[in-house]
Amino acid sequence: MLPMSVNITILPSDARTDYARHCLASYGAKFLDSWGNFPEEGVVLTGIPFTKNGKSLFTTLLPFFTIDSFIKKLTPDHIIIGGNFPAAVTDYCAMHDIPCYDVLQSPSFGRLNTRLTAEGLLAQVMSKTPFSVLESKILLIGYGRCGKEIARIFSNYSKKIVITEKNQKSVSAALANGFKCFSPDKIRGNKSLLAQTNIIINTAPDVPIASSFFTYIPSDCYVFQVASGPLLLPETFHGILINCPGIPGKYAPKTAGSKLAAEICKYCDL
Repeated sequence: MLPMSVNITILPSDARTDYARHCLASYGAKFLDSWGNFPEEGVVLTGIPFTKNGKSLFTTLLPFFTIDSFIKKLTPDHIIIGGNFPAAVTDYCAMHDIPCYDVLQSPSFGRLNTRLTAEGLLAQVMSKTPFSVLESKILLIGYGRCGKEIARIFSNYSKKIVITEKNQKSVSAALANGFKCFSPDKIRGNKSLLAQTNIIINTAPDVPIASSFFTYIPSDCYVFQVASGPLLLPETFHGILINCPGIPGKYAPKTAGSKLAAEICKYCDL
């Protein structure tokens, strides 16, 4: 058990960290105001995701700090808490006996995060597209944890959702839940379906279908990139690409931030 006076330092990232700091104020939580003031011990809350570009940390604190520079500051007296840590961080922490907790691995926080992502994505789709979701033909790439929740929430507004998924168990789950679901190969060969698609939502870190399928997508199609990392589109694609990182922090920061604070208290036994 950590003492009640444990240091809690938060790397500012989005509105979630504002609410988390407020909830943890009684424990003396504070924002890091300079890399030169990095604490020698205690809890360090990083961004969620930890990085957006695979090189530097997701934080509003300047100058940008590389992942390598960050881990060199860590000691066994630190407890690192965040989400979607890259292997470079988890491996370093494991080798140097530094506690590292990914809140997205918590079942309760993971479920909340996927729900808030789906809710926020719906709001973003409604605000960014010029047509009704009810009348849209949606292609959802991926039926993992996030894809399932997006499909569930969007199905309340559109009955024209088609899913493509390469994992056979996920395909079976989608079919069992009443969705049309095809393998990437079958989607690629269905030119008429692709030609009628208004919205593409990608939840898969690695797009499971070849980029050539974008050739058949209409020019007024909107592509929402929910998965971490960039989505590479061919030059022949003339639709609209909208990257959607950190959706919970934009659309439900109070809910996400308060739950994040609760996860910290639970993990640190505060």
